[in-house]
Formats: sequence, C-alpha cells, structure tokens
Amino acid sequence: MVSTIASTVAVEILLDDRPHIVGGRLAQDAILLRAGKKCDLEDFEVGEIVKIAWHTVDNRKEIVTIISDTPPAPPTQPVIVHKDIDTAPTVPGPEPNNRVAPPERLANTTAMIGQPQHHVVSTEDTLLDIARQYNLGYNEIADMYPDLDPWLPPVGRRLLLPTARLLPDGDKKGIVINVPEMRLYYFSKTKEATHVITHPVGIGDTDFQTEPGNYVVGNKAINPTWYIPPSLRAKYQVKSVPPGPDNPLGKYWLGLKNTNYGIHGSDIPWSIGRKVTHGCIRMYPEDISTFFNIIGVGTTVQIVYEPVKIGRVGNDIYLEVHKDIYNMFPDLSAYAREKLIEKGYWMNVDRKRFTNAIQQKRGIPENISYGARLTANASY
Repeated sequence: MVSTIASTVAVEILLDDRPHIVGGRLAQDAILLRAGKKCDLEDFEVGEIVKIAWHTVDNRKEIVTIISDTPPAPPTQPVIVHKDIDTAPTVPGPEPNNRVAPPERLANTTAMIGQPQHHVVSTEDTLLDIARQYNLGYNEIADMYPDLDPWLPPVGRRLLLPTARLLPDGDKKGIVINVPEMRLYYFSKTKEATHVITHPVGIGDTDFQTEPGNYVVGNKAINPTWYIPPSLRAKYQVKSVPPGPDNPLGKYWLGLKNTNYGIHGSDIPWSIGRKVTHGCIRMYPEDISTFFNIIGVGTTVQIVYEPVKIGRVGNDIYLEVHKDIYNMFPDLSAYAREKLIEKGYWMNVDRKRFTNAIQQKRGIPENISYGARLTANASY
C-alpha cells in the first residue's frame, strides 16, 4: 500500500503469481476496518497484507473497502492480496432480530405501508447494524442521516427510522423492484385481499446498471455455482465460482428467464442498499432464505425506475424522493411536478414542502399538503 495520507490508494496484488499495481481514489463512503473495527487510512502500514475491493466509476477505479484482519504489526511477507467487490469477505456483526414481518394486507386505496419506528443508539451499534436489524438497506438510513458517522453514531441518540414507505406505481402483482429506492416488493393475492412484503436490495453498479423491464422467474437454485460471463473472466481469472462462503450469489438464486441476471443472496451483507453488483439484485442472506421458499417459477418481476413516489392518504398528499442514482432525470423537480399534475394533486401541494422534499431526498414519505400537521403518524 502506498500514500496512506492521501485520498488515493495504490496496492500491489498477485495475479497468476505476478505482481500488478491497482490504484484508485478512496470512495467517499469507503469502509476501512482493522480487526472488525473502524479505522483511518493512516492506520494501515505500507506493505501489510490487506483485503481490498473496488469498482469503477467514470472509468476510474474507486476503492470501497480496505480490511485488515489483524492489529497493526510489521508484515512477514509484503504482499497485498485482493478480492473484488462481489467476492469480498463478510464482516462479522450481530445477528439481526425480528427479521420476518407478516405480509401487510392492502385495501384498494392503500398508498402507504409500514409505520415509523425509533431506535436508541447503543455503544455497540453502527448504522449498518441498525439498518439490518430493521430490514433497511444502508442507503435508507444513510440518506436519513447523511451527517452521522456510520461506524460511530452518537450513543443515546434517538433515531427515527424510515420504516414507512409509499408503494411504487404500476401493477400490484408479483415482484416489483424500484431501482433508485433499492427495495423489492412482493404482492400476493388471495380471494379476500392483496398482501405485500418488502425487502431492501443491492443493485447494479453505475457501469453495470440494473435494467428496468418486465421479467419472469425462470429457475431456482440452492447453493448455486456462479458461472462468470465471458466479459468478466479476464477480471476474475476464473470461469466459475463454486458454492461456498466466497460465492457472491450466496445460498439462493432466483434466475430471470432469458437473461444472465437474477435475485440472489450475498456474501457481503453490508452491501445491501449499495450499487455493487454486475446488474443482479442481491438480498440479505436471512431475507432471501425465506423469500426463496415463497417464490415460484413463473412469478412476474417488474423492475422500475421511480426516484419519486406519490401517494394519497385520506386528504393528505405524500411525496417520497430518492436519489436519481443513475442520473436518468436532469430535473427531478420537474419530473415530480409532472407526476403530481398527472394525478390531479398539484393544486393542493404546499410548494415549500415540495421543494424541501426534492432537495433533501431523504427517501421517506413527506406530507406536502397545504396546512398539513407534522405529527409522528402523518409525516416524518
């Protein structure tokens, strides 16, 4: 490792027993760990053995993790090893609690599901732990609290969690994945009602975007082998990755028919709520293990791109704004305004509340009605 006091990192890796240099800028939200604890770039030693992961942004490498399994010590062999983002090791952490939530029953007029929840930060908490405990992706809690250190949130702070959400537009059937939200919805129907369950997901990196469209689950597999596409084999130096702890597909695979993509688990739980895949949709291991059992071959899959969601609850109009992660809309305000006009809501919108929601992009339902009361039950 070179230049541990700058924002650019250079490491030496071994490929085919030959040394190569990989260099890149440090990502703004890069994860730096030593023996499972947060550290700074300066805490790494030149020449020590670490594990790194990176992805490519604007044709430049961006380092997203640097991990050392041991306390600082002079290395016996000055060799740097690497694993790519899709095969990086899992960082140990506390097991999540209360993972399985019952399906929520929908009425014909249902626009919002879930309820706001609170969490008081303890000494052992990180934002990633809290997100996983409440079935949130990292993006959801980071967008709510962009100024908090994700590894050292203030102990005793009472956090309002984004556990209420508007439903995406479109048909309420099968699997619906909203890419900017990084969240999956599954709608199932009985004779009495429609029910929905939802889970956070990880999606395609900027250079390997998860493509919107209509798909069908074509196959299912337990302990799948990852057959690496020819375009990526030079990068990984292998043709396949067998089942096991280093397989980026995890233990379960739901393949999308007539594509190379699927919904699968992950060997990196903290990657949920991030742009890290080659186009697939990944889930927390504990989520995919239950989701896999209720999804059959032939289930429809709608992948949509809705950075702005709109819903009406009673007489109140709600706006939920997420980051336009693939930069699809040059003017998000105009896009949201057009959607409100189409639904006939624009004349009842408080312009100041609307502007604040667009600017903040907190990813939560915001009451933008004229004269709306800001209460725990009505808005965040």
